[in-house]
Amino acid sequence: MEHYWTAAGRNIDREIRDVSGIVSDYPLGEPLDDISVLTSDAVDAAKSAADHIPTLPVLGLVAVVPYLCWRSTDAALNARVREALITVAADLGGLPCPHGDGEHPGDSGASPDFLLNAMEELAVTDEDEVDLDEDERERWNCPKNLAALADDGRWELERMLAEDGEVARAGEGVYSPELKDIPDVFFGHVNGRHTILITKNERERPIYPKWLIRPLFRVVRRQAPWERPEDDYRGLLLWTARELRARPDGPTAAGLVLALSDAYTYAMSDDVPERAVRDELVEAFSEAHRVRRDATCAHAGEHPALDPEETLVAAAKLWVPDYTDEEVEARPVSAETVEAVGCPAHLRDIALRAATELRRDVAGRFGPSAGADLDARFLDEDGTLRADRVARDVRFHNAGPDPETSPAVWCARRVLAGVADPRERAALVLAVAHAAGHPHWYADLPGAVDVLAEALTAVTAADPGECGHTDGHTAGDVASYGAPVIGQLIPVLFDSLRYQPPPTNPERRPFVRPNIYRDEEGNGATAGGAPCTSPPSRASRSRR
Repeated sequence: MEHYWTAAGRNIDREIRDVSGIVSDYPLGEPLDDISVLTSDAVDAAKSAADHIPTLPVLGLVAVVPYLCWRSTDAALNARVREALITVAADLGGLPCPHGDGEHPGDSGASPDFLLNAMEELAVTDEDEVDLDEDERERWNCPKNLAALADDGRWELERMLAEDGEVARAGEGVYSPELKDIPDVFFGHVNGRHTILITKNERERPIYPKWLIRPLFRVVRRQAPWERPEDDYRGLLLWTARELRARPDGPTAAGLVLALSDAYTYAMSDDVPERAVRDELVEAFSEAHRVRRDATCAHAGEHPALDPEETLVAAAKLWVPDYTDEEVEARPVSAETVEAVGCPAHLRDIALRAATELRRDVAGRFGPSAGADLDARFLDEDGTLRADRVARDVRFHNAGPDPETSPAVWCARRVLAGVADPRERAALVLAVAHAAGHPHWYADLPGAVDVLAEALTAVTAADPGECGHTDGHTAGDVASYGAPVIGQLIPVLFDSLRYQPPPTNPERRPFVRPNIYRDEEGNGATAGGAPCTSPPSRASRSRR
Protein backbone atom coordinates (compact mmCIF):
# COMPACT_ATOMS: atom_id res chain seq x y z
CA MET A 1 0.00 0.00 0.00
CA GLU A 2 1.29 3.46 -0.89
CA HIS A 3 1.81 6.39 1.46
CA TYR A 4 -0.94 9.00 1.27
CA TRP A 5 1.41 11.67 -0.14
CA THR A 6 2.78 9.29 -2.80
CA ALA A 7 -0.73 8.35 -3.92
CA ALA A 8 -1.56 12.05 -4.18
CA GLY A 9 1.42 12.63 -6.48
CA ARG A 10 3.30 14.65 -3.88
CA ASN A 11 7.07 14.66 -3.29
CA ILE A 12 7.51 12.93 0.09
CA ASP A 13 11.03 14.28 0.63
CA ARG A 14 9.79 17.83 0.08
CA GLU A 15 6.85 17.36 2.44
CA ILE A 16 9.13 16.00 5.17
CA ARG A 17 11.60 18.88 4.63
CA ASP A 18 8.74 21.32 5.18
CA VAL A 19 7.84 19.61 8.45
CA SER A 20 11.52 19.53 9.46
CA GLY A 21 11.85 23.27 8.89
CA ILE A 22 8.84 23.97 11.09
CA VAL A 23 9.97 21.59 13.85
CA SER A 24 13.40 23.24 13.95
CA ASP A 25 11.82 26.74 13.86
CA TYR A 26 13.56 27.31 10.56
CA PRO A 27 10.65 27.12 8.10
CA LEU A 28 11.46 26.81 4.43
CA GLY A 29 8.22 28.43 3.30
CA GLU A 30 5.18 30.03 4.92
CA PRO A 31 4.89 27.85 8.04
CA LEU A 32 1.29 28.57 8.97
CA ASP A 33 0.17 27.96 5.38
CA ASP A 34 2.08 24.68 5.44
CA ILE A 35 0.40 23.72 8.72
CA SER A 36 -3.00 24.50 7.22
CA VAL A 37 -2.30 22.15 4.30
CA LEU A 38 -0.91 19.53 6.68
CA THR A 39 -4.10 19.73 8.72
CA SER A 40 -6.24 18.95 5.69
CA ASP A 41 -3.86 16.17 4.63
CA ALA A 42 -4.00 14.47 8.04
CA VAL A 43 -7.80 14.46 8.13
CA ASP A 44 -8.11 13.23 4.54
CA ALA A 45 -5.41 10.58 5.06
CA ALA A 46 -7.18 9.23 8.16
CA LYS A 47 -10.48 8.99 6.32
CA SER A 48 -8.87 7.11 3.42
CA ALA A 49 -6.74 4.83 5.61
CA ALA A 50 -8.25 1.76 3.92
CA ASP A 51 -6.66 2.81 0.62
CA HIS A 52 -3.42 4.57 1.62
CA ILE A 53 -0.97 4.65 4.54
CA PRO A 54 -1.91 7.79 6.54
CA THR A 55 1.15 7.83 8.80
CA LEU A 56 3.29 10.65 7.40
CA PRO A 57 0.78 13.55 7.47
CA VAL A 58 -0.53 12.44 10.87
CA LEU A 59 2.95 12.33 12.40
CA GLY A 60 3.77 15.63 10.73
CA LEU A 61 0.71 17.37 12.18
CA VAL A 62 1.46 16.13 15.70
CA ALA A 63 5.12 17.17 15.34
CA VAL A 64 4.28 20.80 14.48
CA VAL A 65 1.93 21.34 17.44
CA PRO A 66 4.58 23.03 19.67
CA TYR A 67 5.51 25.42 16.86
CA LEU A 68 1.85 26.26 16.29
CA CYS A 69 1.34 27.00 19.99
CA TRP A 70 4.36 29.30 20.24
CA ARG A 71 4.13 31.03 16.88
CA SER A 72 0.50 31.21 15.78
CA THR A 73 -1.79 34.04 16.84
CA ASP A 74 -4.50 32.77 14.47
CA ALA A 75 -7.15 31.40 16.83
CA ALA A 76 -9.12 29.93 13.93
CA LEU A 77 -6.12 27.93 12.70
CA ASN A 78 -5.34 26.74 16.23
CA ALA A 79 -8.95 25.57 16.66
CA ARG A 80 -8.91 23.88 13.25
CA VAL A 81 -5.76 21.92 14.13
CA ARG A 82 -7.34 20.84 17.42
CA GLU A 83 -10.48 19.62 15.68
CA ALA A 84 -8.38 17.84 13.06
CA LEU A 85 -6.47 15.96 15.75
CA ILE A 86 -9.74 14.93 17.40
CA THR A 87 -11.11 13.74 14.04
CA VAL A 88 -7.95 11.81 13.20
CA ALA A 89 -7.92 10.12 16.61
CA ALA A 90 -11.58 9.14 16.25
CA ASP A 91 -11.31 7.86 12.67
CA LEU A 92 -8.14 5.83 13.22
CA GLY A 93 -9.05 4.75 16.73
CA GLY A 94 -12.06 2.88 15.38
CA LEU A 95 -9.98 0.70 13.04
CA PRO A 96 -8.76 -2.75 14.09
CA CYS A 97 -5.32 -3.15 15.69
CA PRO A 98 -3.52 -6.46 15.01
CA HIS A 99 -1.18 -6.02 17.98
CA GLY A 100 -3.68 -6.48 20.79
CA ASP A 101 -2.20 -5.16 24.00
CA GLY A 102 1.30 -5.04 22.50
CA GLU A 103 3.41 -1.92 22.63
CA HIS A 104 3.38 0.85 20.04
CA PRO A 105 6.05 3.53 19.46
CA GLY A 106 3.69 6.30 20.57
CA ASP A 107 2.52 4.72 23.80
CA SER A 108 4.46 7.17 25.97
CA GLY A 109 4.21 10.18 23.71
CA ALA A 110 6.95 11.38 21.38
CA SER A 111 8.94 14.56 20.88
CA PRO A 112 8.74 16.43 17.55
CA ASP A 113 12.30 15.38 16.69
CA PHE A 114 11.43 11.74 17.39
CA LEU A 115 8.37 11.95 15.15
CA LEU A 116 10.37 13.68 12.42
CA ASN A 117 13.01 10.97 12.55
CA ALA A 118 10.28 8.33 12.27
CA MET A 119 8.85 10.09 9.21
CA GLU A 120 12.26 10.03 7.53
CA GLU A 121 12.72 6.33 8.32
CA LEU A 122 9.23 5.34 7.20
CA ALA A 123 9.64 7.20 3.91
CA VAL A 124 12.71 5.14 2.93
CA THR A 125 11.91 2.54 0.28
CA ASP A 126 15.42 1.32 -0.57
CA GLU A 127 15.86 -1.96 1.31
CA ASP A 128 19.60 -1.34 1.66
CA GLU A 129 18.95 1.88 3.57
CA VAL A 130 16.01 0.84 5.75
CA ASP A 131 16.79 0.94 9.49
CA LEU A 132 13.34 -0.09 10.74
CA ASP A 133 12.45 -3.75 10.51
CA GLU A 134 9.07 -4.83 9.17
CA ASP A 135 7.49 -5.21 12.63
CA GLU A 136 8.61 -1.71 13.67
CA ARG A 137 7.19 -0.20 10.50
CA GLU A 138 3.88 -2.00 11.05
CA ARG A 139 3.63 -0.73 14.61
CA TRP A 140 4.32 2.86 13.52
CA ASN A 141 1.67 2.57 10.81
CA CYS A 142 -0.84 0.89 13.12
CA PRO A 143 -4.12 2.90 13.38
CA LYS A 144 -4.09 2.51 17.16
CA ASN A 145 -0.61 4.04 17.35
CA LEU A 146 -1.53 6.98 15.10
CA ALA A 147 -4.78 7.59 17.00
CA ALA A 148 -2.88 7.71 20.29
CA LEU A 149 -0.33 10.14 18.91
CA ALA A 150 -3.06 12.39 17.48
CA ASP A 151 -4.69 12.40 20.90
CA ASP A 152 -1.31 13.28 22.45
CA GLY A 153 -1.07 16.22 20.07
CA ARG A 154 -4.56 17.40 20.99
CA TRP A 155 -3.73 17.16 24.70
CA GLU A 156 -0.45 19.04 24.24
CA LEU A 157 -2.13 21.82 22.27
CA GLU A 158 -4.84 22.26 24.90
CA ARG A 159 -2.27 22.26 27.71
CA MET A 160 0.01 24.83 26.11
CA LEU A 161 -2.78 27.17 24.98
CA ALA A 162 -4.80 27.04 28.21
CA GLU A 163 -5.47 30.35 29.94
CA ASP A 164 -2.85 29.45 32.55
CA GLY A 165 -0.75 27.38 30.14
CA GLU A 166 2.87 27.55 29.18
CA VAL A 167 2.45 30.07 26.38
CA ALA A 168 0.27 32.43 28.43
CA ARG A 169 2.70 32.33 31.35
CA ALA A 170 5.69 32.97 29.10
CA GLY A 171 3.98 36.03 27.63
CA GLU A 172 4.10 37.71 31.03
CA GLY A 173 7.68 36.83 31.91
CA VAL A 174 11.27 37.20 30.83
CA TYR A 175 11.02 34.25 28.45
CA SER A 176 8.34 35.82 26.32
CA PRO A 177 8.40 34.16 22.87
CA GLU A 178 8.77 37.42 20.99
CA LEU A 179 12.11 37.98 22.76
CA LYS A 180 13.49 34.65 21.61
CA ASP A 181 14.52 35.91 18.21
CA ILE A 182 16.50 32.71 17.64
CA PRO A 183 14.50 30.33 19.81
CA ASP A 184 16.05 27.50 21.78
CA VAL A 185 14.17 25.06 19.59
CA PHE A 186 16.27 26.20 16.61
CA PHE A 187 19.46 25.88 18.61
CA GLY A 188 18.29 22.50 19.87
CA HIS A 189 17.84 21.35 16.28
CA VAL A 190 21.39 22.26 15.21
CA ASN A 191 23.24 21.78 18.51
CA GLY A 192 23.22 18.00 18.45
CA ARG A 193 24.49 17.89 14.89
CA HIS A 194 27.35 20.29 15.59
CA THR A 195 28.29 18.44 18.77
CA ILE A 196 28.41 15.11 16.95
CA LEU A 197 30.47 16.47 14.06
CA ILE A 198 32.81 18.84 15.90
CA THR A 199 33.42 16.93 19.14
CA LYS A 200 32.18 13.45 18.09
CA ASN A 201 30.26 13.47 21.39
CA GLU A 202 33.43 12.52 23.25
CA ARG A 203 33.42 13.15 26.96
CA GLU A 204 36.48 15.41 27.00
CA ARG A 205 34.89 17.57 24.27
CA PRO A 206 37.84 17.83 21.85
CA ILE A 207 37.50 19.93 18.72
CA TYR A 208 37.88 18.15 15.40
CA PRO A 209 38.98 21.06 13.17
CA LYS A 210 37.52 19.92 9.87
CA TRP A 211 33.88 20.38 10.89
CA LEU A 212 34.34 23.78 12.54
CA ILE A 213 37.06 25.42 10.47
CA ARG A 214 35.61 24.64 7.05
CA PRO A 215 32.30 26.45 7.62
CA LEU A 216 34.10 29.30 9.39
CA PHE A 217 36.18 29.84 6.26
CA ARG A 218 32.88 30.46 4.48
CA VAL A 219 31.80 32.84 7.23
CA VAL A 220 34.91 35.04 7.09
CA ARG A 221 34.74 35.04 3.29
CA ARG A 222 31.05 36.03 3.49
CA GLN A 223 30.09 33.17 1.23
CA ALA A 224 26.43 32.21 1.32
CA PRO A 225 25.59 29.25 3.58
CA TRP A 226 24.02 26.10 2.27
CA GLU A 227 20.25 25.81 2.63
CA ARG A 228 20.04 23.19 5.40
CA PRO A 229 19.11 24.52 8.85
CA GLU A 230 22.25 23.04 10.42
CA ASP A 231 24.42 25.00 7.98
CA ASP A 232 23.01 28.37 9.02
CA TYR A 233 25.91 30.50 10.28
CA ARG A 234 23.83 31.72 13.21
CA GLY A 235 23.58 28.19 14.57
CA LEU A 236 27.32 27.65 14.09
CA LEU A 237 28.23 30.88 15.90
CA LEU A 238 25.77 30.10 18.69
CA TRP A 239 27.27 26.65 19.18
CA THR A 240 30.84 27.97 19.17
CA ALA A 241 30.04 30.85 21.52
CA ARG A 242 28.30 28.59 24.02
CA GLU A 243 31.15 26.07 23.85
CA LEU A 244 33.64 28.85 24.66
CA ARG A 245 31.47 30.30 27.37
CA ALA A 246 31.05 26.90 29.03
CA ARG A 247 34.82 26.25 29.08
CA PRO A 248 36.56 29.63 28.76
CA ASP A 249 39.83 28.25 30.15
CA GLY A 250 39.47 24.69 28.87
CA PRO A 251 41.90 22.92 26.54
CA THR A 252 40.01 24.00 23.41
CA ALA A 253 39.32 27.59 24.50
CA ALA A 254 42.38 29.26 22.97
CA GLY A 255 41.50 27.89 19.55
CA LEU A 256 37.86 28.91 19.97
CA VAL A 257 38.86 32.51 20.73
CA LEU A 258 40.99 32.59 17.57
CA ALA A 259 38.30 30.86 15.52
CA LEU A 260 35.77 33.54 16.52
CA SER A 261 38.21 36.46 16.41
CA ASP A 262 37.09 37.52 12.92
CA ALA A 263 33.95 35.44 12.45
CA TYR A 264 32.15 37.44 15.18
CA THR A 265 31.94 40.46 12.86
CA TYR A 266 29.41 38.51 10.77
CA ALA A 267 27.05 38.67 13.75
CA MET A 268 27.28 42.48 13.64
CA SER A 269 26.18 42.64 10.02
CA ASP A 270 22.71 43.28 8.65
CA ASP A 271 22.64 39.62 7.60
CA VAL A 272 21.94 38.82 11.28
CA PRO A 273 18.94 40.91 12.36
CA GLU A 274 18.55 38.94 15.61
CA ARG A 275 20.39 39.94 18.76
CA ALA A 276 20.64 36.46 20.30
CA VAL A 277 23.83 35.63 18.41
CA ARG A 278 25.43 38.88 19.55
CA ASP A 279 24.37 38.28 23.16
CA GLU A 280 25.92 34.82 23.28
CA LEU A 281 29.16 36.09 21.72
CA VAL A 282 29.38 38.94 24.25
CA GLU A 283 28.99 36.46 27.10
CA ALA A 284 31.57 34.09 25.58
CA PHE A 285 34.22 36.72 24.91
CA SER A 286 33.66 38.32 28.32
CA GLU A 287 34.24 34.96 30.00
CA ALA A 288 37.33 34.37 27.86
CA HIS A 289 38.65 37.76 28.97
CA ARG A 290 37.81 37.21 32.61
CA VAL A 291 39.82 34.02 32.99
CA ARG A 292 42.86 35.66 31.31
CA ARG A 293 42.71 39.07 32.93
CA ASP A 294 46.00 38.47 34.85
CA ALA A 295 47.78 36.76 31.95
CA THR A 296 51.40 37.68 31.28
CA CYS A 297 53.01 37.91 27.85
CA ALA A 298 56.27 36.18 26.93
CA HIS A 299 56.46 38.03 23.62
CA ALA A 300 56.96 41.59 24.84
CA GLY A 301 53.54 42.46 23.50
CA GLU A 302 54.51 41.55 19.94
CA HIS A 303 52.23 39.04 18.26
CA PRO A 304 52.00 38.00 14.59
CA ALA A 305 49.45 39.84 12.49
CA LEU A 306 47.53 37.11 10.66
CA ASP A 307 44.72 37.58 8.20
CA PRO A 308 41.34 35.98 9.05
CA GLU A 309 42.01 32.77 7.12
CA GLU A 310 45.51 32.32 8.57
CA THR A 311 43.99 32.83 12.02
CA LEU A 312 41.60 29.94 11.39
CA VAL A 313 44.56 27.76 10.40
CA ALA A 314 46.29 28.72 13.67
CA ALA A 315 43.14 27.77 15.60
CA ALA A 316 43.09 24.35 13.92
CA LYS A 317 46.77 23.84 14.79
CA LEU A 318 46.09 24.68 18.43
CA TRP A 319 43.56 21.84 18.57
CA VAL A 320 45.48 19.32 16.46
CA PRO A 321 49.11 20.36 15.78
CA ASP A 322 49.55 18.01 12.82
CA TYR A 323 46.12 18.70 11.30
CA THR A 324 46.10 19.40 7.58
CA ASP A 325 43.71 19.73 4.67
CA GLU A 326 43.67 21.69 1.43
CA GLU A 327 42.84 24.98 3.21
CA VAL A 328 45.62 24.53 5.76
CA GLU A 329 48.16 23.51 3.11
CA ALA A 330 47.35 26.65 1.13
CA ARG A 331 48.13 28.85 4.15
CA PRO A 332 51.13 27.43 6.02
CA VAL A 333 51.42 28.77 9.56
CA SER A 334 54.49 27.73 11.55
CA ALA A 335 54.39 26.19 15.02
CA GLU A 336 56.18 29.26 16.39
CA THR A 337 53.49 31.53 14.95
CA VAL A 338 50.73 29.34 16.37
CA GLU A 339 52.35 29.51 19.82
CA ALA A 340 52.65 33.30 19.64
CA VAL A 341 49.06 33.99 18.52
CA GLY A 342 47.86 31.60 21.22
CA CYS A 343 49.53 33.72 23.91
CA PRO A 344 47.03 34.19 26.79
CA ALA A 345 47.65 37.94 26.89
CA HIS A 346 47.00 38.19 23.16
CA LEU A 347 43.80 36.17 23.50
CA ARG A 348 42.71 38.42 26.38
CA ASP A 349 43.07 41.49 24.16
CA ILE A 350 41.20 39.83 21.30
CA ALA A 351 38.35 38.88 23.65
CA LEU A 352 38.07 42.39 25.13
CA ARG A 353 38.02 44.02 21.70
CA ALA A 354 35.37 41.65 20.39
CA ALA A 355 33.16 41.88 23.49
CA THR A 356 33.32 45.69 23.42
CA GLU A 357 32.46 45.97 19.72
CA LEU A 358 29.60 43.49 20.01
CA ARG A 359 28.20 45.17 23.12
CA ARG A 360 28.20 48.56 21.44
CA ASP A 361 26.54 47.09 18.37
CA VAL A 362 23.78 45.62 20.55
CA ALA A 363 23.27 48.91 22.39
CA GLY A 364 23.09 50.85 19.14
CA ARG A 365 20.64 48.47 17.47
CA PHE A 366 18.43 47.35 20.34
CA GLY A 367 18.89 49.61 23.37
CA PRO A 368 16.75 52.60 24.38
CA SER A 369 17.56 55.81 22.56
CA ALA A 370 19.03 58.83 24.32
CA GLY A 371 16.39 60.67 26.31
CA ALA A 372 14.08 57.67 26.64
CA ASP A 373 11.48 58.11 29.40
CA LEU A 374 11.90 55.00 31.55
CA ASP A 375 9.32 56.19 34.10
CA ALA A 376 6.69 56.11 31.37
CA ARG A 377 7.83 52.67 30.27
CA PHE A 378 8.07 50.99 33.67
CA LEU A 379 5.28 52.67 35.66
CA ASP A 380 1.52 52.58 35.10
CA GLU A 381 -0.50 55.78 35.42
CA ASP A 382 -1.14 55.01 39.09
CA GLY A 383 2.58 54.47 39.72
CA THR A 384 2.43 50.68 39.85
CA LEU A 385 5.62 48.99 38.66
CA ARG A 386 5.38 47.09 35.37
CA ALA A 387 7.49 44.20 36.64
CA ASP A 388 7.08 42.29 33.37
CA ARG A 389 8.68 45.09 31.36
CA VAL A 390 11.43 45.59 33.92
CA ALA A 391 12.23 41.87 33.85
CA ARG A 392 12.37 41.75 30.07
CA ASP A 393 14.56 44.82 29.64
CA VAL A 394 17.00 43.91 32.38
CA ARG A 395 17.06 40.26 31.39
CA PHE A 396 18.17 41.23 27.91
CA HIS A 397 20.50 44.06 29.03
CA ASN A 398 18.68 46.71 27.03
CA ALA A 399 21.07 49.43 28.14
CA GLY A 400 20.93 52.80 26.44
CA PRO A 401 23.82 55.15 25.64
CA ASP A 402 23.95 56.63 29.16
CA PRO A 403 23.01 55.64 32.73
CA GLU A 404 19.73 57.58 32.52
CA THR A 405 18.51 55.20 29.82
CA SER A 406 19.71 52.02 31.50
CA PRO A 407 16.83 49.99 33.02
CA ALA A 408 19.19 48.38 35.54
CA VAL A 409 20.41 51.75 36.79
CA TRP A 410 16.80 52.96 36.92
CA CYS A 411 15.95 49.98 39.14
CA ALA A 412 18.96 50.59 41.38
CA ARG A 413 18.01 54.22 41.92
CA ARG A 414 14.46 53.25 42.88
CA VAL A 415 15.84 50.78 45.40
CA LEU A 416 18.01 53.56 46.90
CA ALA A 417 15.07 55.95 46.98
CA GLY A 418 13.07 53.46 49.04
CA VAL A 419 10.13 51.33 47.94
CA ALA A 420 7.27 50.55 50.30
CA ASP A 421 5.63 47.71 48.40
CA PRO A 422 7.56 44.49 49.18
CA ARG A 423 6.74 42.82 45.85
CA GLU A 424 7.93 45.84 43.90
CA ARG A 425 11.10 46.02 45.98
CA ALA A 426 11.78 42.33 45.40
CA ALA A 427 11.38 42.73 41.64
CA LEU A 428 13.73 45.72 41.59
CA VAL A 429 16.39 44.06 43.74
CA LEU A 430 16.36 40.88 41.65
CA ALA A 431 16.66 42.99 38.50
CA VAL A 432 19.68 44.83 39.89
CA ALA A 433 21.26 41.57 41.06
CA HIS A 434 20.81 40.12 37.57
CA ALA A 435 22.50 43.16 36.02
CA ALA A 436 25.36 42.89 38.50
CA GLY A 437 25.74 39.30 37.43
CA HIS A 438 26.57 40.43 33.88
CA PRO A 439 28.63 43.57 34.53
CA HIS A 440 30.38 43.57 31.15
CA TRP A 441 27.14 44.88 29.64
CA TYR A 442 27.47 48.09 31.66
CA ALA A 443 31.19 48.82 31.20
CA ASP A 444 30.50 51.71 28.80
CA LEU A 445 28.06 53.48 31.16
CA PRO A 446 29.92 55.97 33.36
CA GLY A 447 29.00 55.51 37.01
CA ALA A 448 26.73 52.52 36.44
CA VAL A 449 28.86 50.22 38.57
CA ASP A 450 28.71 52.70 41.47
CA VAL A 451 24.92 52.81 41.41
CA LEU A 452 24.52 49.04 41.13
CA ALA A 453 26.98 48.41 43.94
CA GLU A 454 25.48 51.10 46.16
CA ALA A 455 21.96 49.68 45.78
CA LEU A 456 22.96 46.10 46.52
CA THR A 457 25.22 47.14 49.38
CA ALA A 458 22.25 48.96 50.93
CA VAL A 459 20.12 45.84 50.52
CA THR A 460 22.65 43.60 52.22
CA ALA A 461 23.30 46.14 55.00
CA ALA A 462 19.64 46.27 56.00
CA ASP A 463 18.58 43.84 58.71
CA PRO A 464 15.59 41.91 57.31
CA GLY A 465 14.94 40.11 60.59
CA GLU A 466 14.09 36.45 60.87
CA CYS A 467 12.26 34.48 58.20
CA GLY A 468 10.62 31.09 58.11
CA HIS A 469 12.11 29.84 54.85
CA THR A 470 14.05 26.84 56.08
CA ASP A 471 14.82 25.59 52.57
CA GLY A 472 16.85 28.62 51.54
CA HIS A 473 16.18 31.22 48.87
CA THR A 474 16.41 31.22 45.11
CA ALA A 475 17.92 34.70 44.80
CA GLY A 476 21.36 33.49 45.90
CA ASP A 477 23.84 35.27 48.12
CA VAL A 478 23.17 38.90 47.28
CA ALA A 479 26.05 39.93 49.56
CA SER A 480 28.45 38.61 46.91
CA TYR A 481 27.39 41.42 44.60
CA GLY A 482 29.37 44.05 46.50
CA ALA A 483 31.45 46.68 44.74
CA PRO A 484 34.75 44.72 44.69
CA VAL A 485 33.20 41.67 43.06
CA ILE A 486 31.24 43.69 40.54
CA GLY A 487 34.24 45.81 39.69
CA GLN A 488 36.72 43.01 39.23
CA LEU A 489 34.57 41.50 36.48
CA ILE A 490 34.34 44.72 34.47
CA PRO A 491 37.44 44.81 32.24
CA VAL A 492 37.46 48.58 31.85
CA LEU A 493 37.47 49.11 35.63
CA PHE A 494 39.61 46.22 36.76
CA ASP A 495 42.82 48.25 37.03
CA SER A 496 41.20 50.76 39.37
CA LEU A 497 42.50 50.37 42.94
CA ARG A 498 39.00 50.89 44.24
CA TYR A 499 37.82 47.72 42.61
CA GLN A 500 40.70 45.35 43.38
CA PRO A 501 39.38 42.07 44.76
CA PRO A 502 40.03 41.44 48.45
CA PRO A 503 43.22 39.50 49.29
CA THR A 504 41.30 36.41 50.36
CA ASN A 505 39.20 35.92 47.27
CA PRO A 506 38.58 32.25 46.39
CA GLU A 507 37.80 31.49 42.79
CA ARG A 508 34.08 32.12 42.49
CA ARG A 509 31.70 32.49 39.64
CA PRO A 510 28.55 33.83 41.22
CA PHE A 511 27.62 35.71 38.08
CA VAL A 512 27.83 33.02 35.44
CA ARG A 513 24.43 31.58 34.57
CA PRO A 514 24.28 27.78 34.88
CA ASN A 515 25.34 26.17 31.64
CA ILE A 516 22.61 23.84 30.42
CA TYR A 517 25.01 22.16 28.02
CA ARG A 518 27.36 20.58 30.60
CA ASP A 519 28.67 17.14 29.65
CA GLU A 520 26.89 15.39 32.49
CA GLU A 521 23.57 16.77 31.25
CA GLY A 522 23.92 15.66 27.66
CA ASN A 523 23.88 17.95 24.66
CA GLY A 524 21.06 20.14 25.95
CA ALA A 525 19.03 19.83 22.79
CA THR A 526 15.75 20.66 24.46
CA ALA A 527 17.00 22.59 27.47
CA GLY A 528 16.37 26.22 28.25
CA GLY A 529 12.62 26.18 27.93
CA ALA A 530 12.47 25.08 24.32
CA PRO A 531 8.94 24.39 23.14
CA CYS A 532 9.87 20.99 21.70
CA THR A 533 9.16 18.93 24.78
CA SER A 534 7.87 15.40 24.89
CA PRO A 535 4.38 15.06 26.33
CA PRO A 536 4.15 13.09 29.56
CA SER A 537 3.03 9.50 29.41
CA ARG A 538 -0.69 8.85 29.60
CA ALA A 539 -0.34 7.27 33.03
CA SER A 540 1.01 10.54 34.44
CA ARG A 541 -1.67 12.86 33.06
CA SER A 542 -3.77 14.07 35.91
CA ARG A 543 -5.16 17.05 33.99
CA ARG A 544 -6.41 15.13 31.01
